[in-house]
Amino acid sequence: MSAASNVIPMTSMYQAYIDAGFALCEITSGKGPTGIGWNLRENAITNASRVSVGSGVGLLHACTAPIT
Repeated sequence: MSAASNVIPMTSMYQAYIDAGFALCEITSGKGPTGIGWNLRENAITNASRVSVGSGVGLLHACTAPIT
C-alpha cells in the first residue's frame, strides 16, 4: 500500500480557488509575495500550472471576481 495514494496535488487545490473566482499570487519564500509586480492584475495567477513546484499561493483580494 502506498502512503501517497490519497494525496491531492496542490495544483488541484489552487485550481479550485481559481475556478471559484479567486486570483492568486505566488509565494516562493517567507510569508508573503516578493516578485516584482506581484500585486498587479496582469500578473495574477489564473491558471494553477503557473505556480512553481514547492511554492505557495496567496489571494489577490483586489483582483478576485465578485460572486454574483
